[in-house]
Amino acid sequence: MRPMIKLSSRPCRTGLLIGGFILTSIAPLMSEGEPIWVPKLEDSQVFVTYGELKRLTDQAASAQKLPPPPPEPAVPACLSQTRYQVTCNKLIPQLTATFVAENLSSGWTSIGLGSFNAATSEALPPSVRLARTDGQTLLLLEKPGRTELTLKLAPSSDGTFEIDPPEGSALSSLELATPPADHTFHLTGADGMSTRYDQAAVISLRPGASPLRLALVSKDDTSPQGLAHENAIITEASFQTQMAQDGAQLTSVRLRLEHSAATILPVNLPTGAEMLRCAILDAPVPTHNTAAGTHLVVPAPTSRADSSKGTEITFSYFLQGSALKTAEGEQDLSLPRFALLIRRLDWTVEFPDGLQLTAQGNVELQPSPAPQGHVLQLTRRLCRDSTTQARITYRQPNLNVR
Repeated sequence: MRPMIKLSSRPCRTGLLIGGFILTSIAPLMSEGEPIWVPKLEDSQVFVTYGELKRLTDQAASAQKLPPPPPEPAVPACLSQTRYQVTCNKLIPQLTATFVAENLSSGWTSIGLGSFNAATSEALPPSVRLARTDGQTLLLLEKPGRTELTLKLAPSSDGTFEIDPPEGSALSSLELATPPADHTFHLTGADGMSTRYDQAAVISLRPGASPLRLALVSKDDTSPQGLAHENAIITEASFQTQMAQDGAQLTSVRLRLEHSAATILPVNLPTGAEMLRCAILDAPVPTHNTAAGTHLVVPAPTSRADSSKGTEITFSYFLQGSALKTAEGEQDLSLPRFALLIRRLDWTVEFPDGLQLTAQGNVELQPSPAPQGHVLQLTRRLCRDSTTQARITYRQPNLNVR
């Protein structure tokens, strides 16, 4: 007889419950995939070659550098054009100067307009700033860009204009309008050469050249107008007057002129005097006689040494005066009048032998190294545009007085 094993139903039921619980717990885990770990960007690793690394570092370094500054201009400022225009209001000439300048820098700079000495006939705009240094008139420029300056220049005291093209100007020109009827423009250079313009003209000027003088004159006037003489000085002046019994007078003159450019020397001879000869540096020169007097054209010195020594001018003139009286009397003598400053003049007056002389006037009597009764040594200092006069008293010595 086989033994019979009878299973209990309670334990089997418990095992089924436990197995069902375990399956229920692990079923979700078995159905989902394994979790994925995503690293952060800063924790990432990149592997590149050395060449690529060098290229990237060089590129980053160049990106941090500031861009190079723009190249500097060749000059901080330039004067591109200078234009002088001459017009006439009836018989009055008018000169207008136009300067076109450009500031190429980013701040203040200056540019020279020339060394002209002139006044303006109109007030300058407040925005225009001018300065003068070492004889140069400077235009001050504040902002970059182009500036156009127009000046209406007033004439000099003699009615002429001084034109001095700036050395730094790229283009310089002089535009002359048609002169009034029976008149002409005289343009005179520093060498004394004068050119006439009877009609409208456009003249190219050489920058940096010596100043030019412009004058409007009548066609009938042959005097060499347009030359400067305000800055010239007569440093030495020597006069020697010889008086004859019949009143004839011969005066020899020697002057030393200090000047730096071609100069006109106006000479007003005494009334009735006649110019005999004239020479500059021992070379005979012509004289120009007008109603205003005699004009001598003195050329510019050829070198700085000649300018420091001065130019020697000699001339003589004749005058027929009143005859001398037999025993005693008075004679009024005068010298030529010059428009220039004379530092010192010396005047020797010689009467016929045997007379005794005394003098009065705007001169001083100087002692003579070898006193002679019929010769006087006179002098005067610092005179300008005035006549030097002397009243000479003469007498015959009384030889019978014991």
